[in-house]
Amino acid sequence: MIRPLALGALAVVLGGTGVLAMRHAATLRDEVERLRETQADFALERTAAEAALRAERIRLALERAREAPFAEAAPYLELILEDGRLVLGRGEARLREVAVGVALAPGIRAVERIEPDAIVLADGMTLRRAGADSIPAATVPGEIAVLRADFAALRAVLRVGDLAYVH
Repeated sequence: MIRPLALGALAVVLGGTGVLAMRHAATLRDEVERLRETQADFALERTAAEAALRAERIRLALERAREAPFAEAAPYLELILEDGRLVLGRGEARLREVAVGVALAPGIRAVERIEPDAIVLADGMTLRRAGADSIPAATVPGEIAVLRADFAALRAVLRVGDLAYVH
């Protein structure tokens, strides 16, 4: 009599264990499915992040390429006689424009000397820092008076040998 009772108890225990094992297996299957979905989501996010990184690198390379001509190009002066404008430029960029009044012959001149109060071009034409905050009405022939702030900007950028175009 103990044997059938023990067998019955064993059957109940094994049945319960089987039910628990099936539930645990279902939980594990659900967990594996969730991990696969998470892995797929992560792979998509990683691909998107890599694409965004490549796009950012391309954008930075293009920005550097756009700026390179201005950073590498030599500065120059351009004196436009018709308008009475003196332009400081670098590459295709115009860095500063100054109104001036002067009568000169057209041509190309190189910067010969840079002094504290004057920038002297090869033919003797001189850009002189104005003593006041306004340009004097009369200037010495062959000299162009330039406001202090404008002169400081020209002096900071120009170097001996840079060109001045008068047209």
